[in-house]
Amino acid sequence: MQIIGYIATLLTILSFVPKKQTKLRLINGIASIIWIVYGIGNNDVPVILVNSAVLLVHGFWFYKQKSKTIVIDTTYTADKMANELKHDPDFMYKWIRKNSGK
Repeated sequence: MQIIGYIATLLTILSFVPKKQTKLRLINGIASIIWIVYGIGNNDVPVILVNSAVLLVHGFWFYKQKSKTIVIDTTYTADKMANELKHDPDFMYKWIRKNSGK
């Protein structure tokens, strides 16, 4: 069971190396799952609880990121957008806000 703990420790440490938050959270989430397995194997409730909480936080973050995905309105061609910009300098700002769901 200790080897599982060492693997979880290594992954936890390695999760802080990537610069992109997505990779950091993914690796750390995997480490949390391994920590949970370790905690179950050792009947260590605090390890299970803290890593379950960390996993929930990462899951919530990924959920929020997915909901921020911009849906592109394909009804506008480059020519049509250029024409809109001639008439309304704020067109791109408005278009981005409309298509980002905000």
